[in-house]
Amino acid sequence: MQQGFLATILTLLLYFTSLGGGELPQSPSKDAPTAPSWSEDVPGGKSQQAVLTGRSVNLRSGPGGDYPLVATLEGGTMVSLETSSLGWGKVRTGDGKVGWAPLWLVSTAESALNQGKNPSQPQNNGKREIYGYYVDASSYRSAANYGKLLTGIIPFSYSITKAGNVYGDHDGDAASLAKLRSLNNYALIHNIAGNMFDGELVHQVLSSSTKRSALVSNIYQLLRKNGYGGVNIDFENLRPSDRDLFNTFMRELSAKLRPGGYRVTISVPAKTADYATSVWFGAFDYATLGLYADRIMLMTYDEHSKVSGPGPVASIGWVERVLRYATSQIPAEKVILGLAGYGYDWTGFGKARAVTYPQVMNLLEKHSVSANWDPASKSPYFTYFSGGKRHTVWYENSASLSAKVDLVARFGIRGVALWRLGFEDQRLWQVVKEKLWL
Repeated sequence: MQQGFLATILTLLLYFTSLGGGELPQSPSKDAPTAPSWSEDVPGGKSQQAVLTGRSVNLRSGPGGDYPLVATLEGGTMVSLETSSLGWGKVRTGDGKVGWAPLWLVSTAESALNQGKNPSQPQNNGKREIYGYYVDASSYRSAANYGKLLTGIIPFSYSITKAGNVYGDHDGDAASLAKLRSLNNYALIHNIAGNMFDGELVHQVLSSSTKRSALVSNIYQLLRKNGYGGVNIDFENLRPSDRDLFNTFMRELSAKLRPGGYRVTISVPAKTADYATSVWFGAFDYATLGLYADRIMLMTYDEHSKVSGPGPVASIGWVERVLRYATSQIPAEKVILGLAGYGYDWTGFGKARAVTYPQVMNLLEKHSVSANWDPASKSPYFTYFSGGKRHTVWYENSASLSAKVDLVARFGIRGVALWRLGFEDQRLWQVVKEKLWL
């Protein structure tokens, strides 16, 4: 596991590295893997009566988004649920149509009752939730071009003071675009002070009931004043010993915001088990945070980064392990899978720079090299030489992200969040359209 100090450095470098944009050339032919195969893991049993939800539901020939489309049915169609596998259900209509649909679009009496237990949770309206973190003009372009596929944007805007005040700039362009595209707009509150995520700053605020109350009140007023639909808390590098204080803060924040109709979301470091003393993620109690947050964004990236040697930004196996643990602690309908839109260019251990997808394409063209595909991690990579140094680049593209998007249905989670808008392979949006807008 990464040490807290090093992880802080890598996160800051990623946030503040200046990365350019550009037009996207076609990817090399080695970029794309073959479609994944699936196998049934739940035996068939007695069928259940169910109803398909959403505006329309695609039925496929097998339990996965890569199987051929066999039919499209209207929401409200009555079906029999015959068996399930990997987050998909095999259904049969009264006139004999048979196919597989995502289980989150197949409602039985029991699931309907479970959904009704928390009226503060919005209905999914026939699609998953897709969020994009918003930073600059390149983020604006992505949101403007693909806003119809987004649920919400999260501008990286505000920090806190040791007195519990909130300061930063309201992004009027982001707010106007959100209104134009009918997107939810969330205020991100972080704990960057100077040039680092300051865990001591958070400790000073949360350890005082007066300052903690002030922070909750100030966040509430910020949302009201600027018309935000909710908040995203991005506190990092926290003391492990502040675990209970952080839980208390999230409980108090939720109690203040939810009655006003505001959504409470939180970004958390990815982990595969609850190491409560870890200097990087020990403060994040998934199970308790899942009680108070409406959405939990898993930062499932930087498995390899600027403080490590070359390797996948987010290998499929590691992401699966993170999701397996997260969904054992947090209700799956609250879990949002973090997607990376970038990569790293290494020249040695701990010597790397962050690169966007457009920059990766430029490197491939400039050095006349082709990308390779690692089937184990489902990630693209390549090497090139420049200035007498060997460079190794691992990055995320539409194919690697497509494999991760498949996990949304497999684990039955709510959706995805992209860090960040403007970095990504724009073909990702076709993947989103085909696999999440079912």
